[in-house]
Amino acid sequence: AYTFRTTSTGAYNVNVQYSTTAPATLVLEYNGNVIGTYNLQNTNGTATLTAFENINCTADKLHSIRTVVTSGTVKIIYLNVTTSDPTGIAKNSQDKELSIYPNPASGDAVIEYFLTQSGQVMISLYNVLGKEVMNIINEEQNTGTHKINMNTTQLSNGIYFVKIQADGEQLTQKFIINKSL
Repeated sequence: AYTFRTTSTGAYNVNVQYSTTAPATLVLEYNGNVIGTYNLQNTNGTATLTAFENINCTADKLHSIRTVVTSGTVKIIYLNVTTSDPTGIAKNSQDKELSIYPNPASGDAVIEYFLTQSGQVMISLYNVLGKEVMNIINEEQNTGTHKINMNTTQLSNGIYFVKIQADGEQLTQKFIINKSL
């Protein structure tokens, strides 16, 4: 089972990236209830399935998603949970809410995002224990696309999370540092 904690009350989407080499059946459960049964075909790589859209979640609550393969073999690569109704952060031209590149990075990285309205923006980097290891920015920004350079020279190899907060909403994305690249 996969779990996630919502940071604010609102509507959320869950997408599942998976791969399979033959037809398979996948059942998804949300908080113990079946939300869908999906007949999957050979992906020849990876594919993304929208598990659910606009499901209402309350703030600071732990949610559970369970995947059950009833036939065939399915490899779950990751689940992506995003808010359905961000008011301050929008999808950018690459159709991603928050882009970090390169990822994984061996040196500096760029954080790119789009604001639908002007406001206070805070971007921080967290380790896997949830401890803030870097405050990247905390400033007022105008509407539009923004690119922020992130210096990673003082950080160790590992998995981190970049969190952007704007107008009461937030998005988080996994970021990997691998200096041996």
